[in-house]
Amino acid sequence: DGVIMADVPPLEDIPEVLERVEKTRQMKEAFKDTEKVSKHEVTEKKVNTTKDLQKSVPKSSSNFCGMKKGFLFGGSTKSSGTNKREAVEEVPMIKARPENSSLVLKQVQEAMNANNAMEFQAKLAQRLEANPSVRDVISDPAWIPILDEFQQNPEAAMKKYKDNREITSTLKALCNVLGDTFLHMNSSIRSEEELISSRLMESPHVKEALTDPFVQEMMVFMKQGANDKVHRCFQSANQSQKKNIQTLIDVGLFAFSM
Repeated sequence: DGVIMADVPPLEDIPEVLERVEKTRQMKEAFKDTEKVSKHEVTEKKVNTTKDLQKSVPKSSSNFCGMKKGFLFGGSTKSSGTNKREAVEEVPMIKARPENSSLVLKQVQEAMNANNAMEFQAKLAQRLEANPSVRDVISDPAWIPILDEFQQNPEAAMKKYKDNREITSTLKALCNVLGDTFLHMNSSIRSEEELISSRLMESPHVKEALTDPFVQEMMVFMKQGANDKVHRCFQSANQSQKKNIQTLIDVGLFAFSM
């Protein structure tokens, strides 16, 4: 029947759809148990993690502004003892932070993953409940063998049920619910790099340092790999510029070796 087949999902999509159906069925069962658990654990974990972020200095393997962290390398140059003493008197000392001051984002990622999983399950359950035609499909024993047929041999199953409007329309509705839920969830997941970048930009000192024209010029040289120019810039920096450089060293964006 041509009208009926128009409602049937494309044949090549059936295996993927059924895999999602199986995962969704498992998630619906898990969601019933998850609802009994208070979200207080995740909230408390996120609060504690936020406190850790405020107390710690973030250092991550992620890139920032197109450059890797710790990309300022300047070797010491040979000069007379008098020049060294004058340099010490004129500019503040730049000191690298110890490695143990780096930010550990494992707890942040765990809290994000737990929150995203609960959010997805909640949204999926809401969408299933709002659609009576698919609400009970993933837990209905009568549907399990039908779904298995489509998963094992979709072509044969399509031929077998092509005249069954209830099955074809239900499968299409289920595909729409699953696809819509996955589509809307993707935009809510933030990467580790985005999390670190947004956290850094909340600091007025970091923002001030990154907008300093002198620092921006150094960053251009860093991207070009011109370490000699970077080192000369560092040597010629005034106290205000040195302060901005130190700020970026503190948060792990710059690393300077004396």
